[in-house]
Amino acid sequence: DDRLAGGARRLPLEQKRARLNEWLSKYHQEELAHRSMFKKVPLQLRRGAVFDSAAEQLLAASHTEIASGLNIVYTDEQGRWEHGVDVGGLTREFFDSVCAEITSQLDDVDVGRSEEH
Repeated sequence: DDRLAGGARRLPLEQKRARLNEWLSKYHQEELAHRSMFKKVPLQLRRGAVFDSAAEQLLAASHTEIASGLNIVYTDEQGRWEHGVDVGGLTREFFDSVCAEITSQLDDVDVGRSEEH
């Protein structure tokens, strides 16, 4: 029997994953459409191009919106949302990635300057 105590049904793992994906997709769509119930700025970011994908969205937001916080959503190469709800870790990862991208660009500039001399 597929039933647990109290009459609840067990779901196969694939059904659980499908339901979770459906819920996360709906959550992120609502988040992007409504600017979140917490008024955080939703940022939809592409892995490998975090700075570039964030820049336009941040420039479009007001300073008040940015001060209220960010809600990070990462997408893969096909534009599909990755699993996760931002409760702080994804925001921290965003800032780490942006700092790493900026630092690598500065390192490239410094290398270019030293090669010129």
